[in-house]
Amino acid sequence: MRKSLNLAFIIMICFWNIHLFISLLPQNSLRQSPSKGISEENSKYIELNVTEGNIPEIVWQPIENSPDYKLSKERSTIITNGTSIVEYDLIRKIETITHRRDIEIIGTDKNSSINKQIKGVPLSTTGEIKGPQTSTIFPPDDRQRITNTDEYPWGSISKLYITAADDTTWMGSGAIIDEFHVLTAGHNVYLHDNGGWASSVEVVPGMDGTYEPFGSAMVTDMRSYTGWTQDEMDEHDWAVLTLDTKMGDYTGWLGLQTANPSHSIYTGTVYTAGYPGDLDYGEKMYYTSGSGDSADEYNHWFWLDSAPGQSGSPVWTYDGSNRYIMSILAYSYENVTYPNFGTRINQDKFDQISIWLNEDSSNPLPDLRDRGVEYSGFSPYQLSLESSNIDIFNDIENIGFTPVGTFEVSFYLSTDSTVSTNDFLLGTDVITSLDVDSYTESTWSGPLPTSIQDGNYYVGWIIDPSNIIDEFNENNNKQIIETEMVLVDKTSPSSSIFYTPKSGTNKIDKNTEFSLSAIDTYGGSGVNITYYQIDNRGMREYLEEFTLAQYDLGIHKIYYYSVDNLQNIEKVNIEVVIKIDLSDSEIALRIGTVMGVVVLEIAVYLFVVKYYLGIRSLTKFNIMRRSEDYSN
Repeated sequence: MRKSLNLAFIIMICFWNIHLFISLLPQNSLRQSPSKGISEENSKYIELNVTEGNIPEIVWQPIENSPDYKLSKERSTIITNGTSIVEYDLIRKIETITHRRDIEIIGTDKNSSINKQIKGVPLSTTGEIKGPQTSTIFPPDDRQRITNTDEYPWGSISKLYITAADDTTWMGSGAIIDEFHVLTAGHNVYLHDNGGWASSVEVVPGMDGTYEPFGSAMVTDMRSYTGWTQDEMDEHDWAVLTLDTKMGDYTGWLGLQTANPSHSIYTGTVYTAGYPGDLDYGEKMYYTSGSGDSADEYNHWFWLDSAPGQSGSPVWTYDGSNRYIMSILAYSYENVTYPNFGTRINQDKFDQISIWLNEDSSNPLPDLRDRGVEYSGFSPYQLSLESSNIDIFNDIENIGFTPVGTFEVSFYLSTDSTVSTNDFLLGTDVITSLDVDSYTESTWSGPLPTSIQDGNYYVGWIIDPSNIIDEFNENNNKQIIETEMVLVDKTSPSSSIFYTPKSGTNKIDKNTEFSLSAIDTYGGSGVNITYYQIDNRGMREYLEEFTLAQYDLGIHKIYYYSVDNLQNIEKVNIEVVIKIDLSDSEIALRIGTVMGVVVLEIAVYLFVVKYYLGIRSLTKFNIMRRSEDYSN
């Protein structure tokens, strides 16, 4: 009966363990897609086909790979006008919609004349795919790589690095159209299947691999039509982006042009340039030309090669003197019998671009930012209580549209590479004024905060930390030096003395050797020097082991301490020793040994004698008892 109960108990425990193991398994590890055998949630990561060990930090996919990039062969039927203006403040994360009446479409111009033009400005002297096919190359592939990307007009063609609201990363193309605006496709910045508006867009004009001739700028504001953001209409797949810096002053920009859809500019020779993902991983600029096919009120069809990554590229005409953007490359069909096409800059969009550009210019604001870490620095790189003053310098520039009055620059020490007002405040510099397109030096010199602890710190600063100045871009006021750190070391070294006593804990003789050792705190500045003194004979630098051979017998005091490289001085340590004569010690040891032997011999003798006498007494007693017994 007992064995049966034990067996039942064991079986119950096994079943309980199996149930516990199954309950701990991740739920989606058991759920498979009926088509691919993996969960739908994980399938999109497998499609990237990136091998382990070669996974990049961020994978930038062509924007055409986004699931919202859908298109049928049939041209879209217009359901609504969709021209209400939608604006997204990327800094404040605020969307604003301005409703408009339906725009009346102007009839065909019998003269087919060009309606309006805005001339471009040359380079300033101052400076995977899911669904339909998104790559159409019309043989032969005549795309040409552009190497002089720092020259006009190529410097105005820009690479876009887009981070969607769901943190997926994409890449596209665009074109600078004035000092600080970029024209691109709407699906580059509003991704319907990835959370809507992009969370960040970086614009790199004239990028050529790792070479960025003009640096990069961040987008602060994005405008489009609700026809794209709400209805996903390819007729309104366009966007105008506002940059945080007047990049066009350095790159120049292309002009804009619109005409009646039947005008010959839409069927003549057209040009485009951008960053196709099928060549050089989308990191280098390529240019091509071809003939236009046709146009309607909203779209323009053309025989221009395109590939993923090129969405948002400008399509322009060239009259021998000026280049005018007239449409935005955005789509292709599933086979080469259909031309590629994009959003046409019709009269309404042309006028709206002009309004938007003027709106930004009519509400001028200053924009303060650091000029760059190459114009900043600090010294010294190590600080202590004795030498606690730090000197910091940098350049602040105003890249906005109006001068600015008095503002502050606050300097901080930070434990990480992100500076904030929660870091250790060093002090504040006051700048009285700064004109447009000018810069000034900001400096600060002073002691460390008494509350700061030992360690390594980044040096950084915040321009207008209280946000008193209303700026064009409030998101570029922080800077930190990441290449160098300052060491704060306010702790003195720690020294130790080593020797081997002859007797007791501190008895030595004339041959006993003493050594000193010192360490600094973890991450400290390092030990500079160690001193020691015997009795009152004066401090000396410790260089090697020493003895007290020249000193009298008796009590002696050894004083010692160390100093680190920042002149943090250790408190003096004292070691008390007793010097004795070695001969007396040996005699005492021998006497002690002899006496010990004698005592041991006496103890053995007494034990033997006692044992012997005890046996004799016992024997005698037993003999007497036996005699008495027999007598009775």
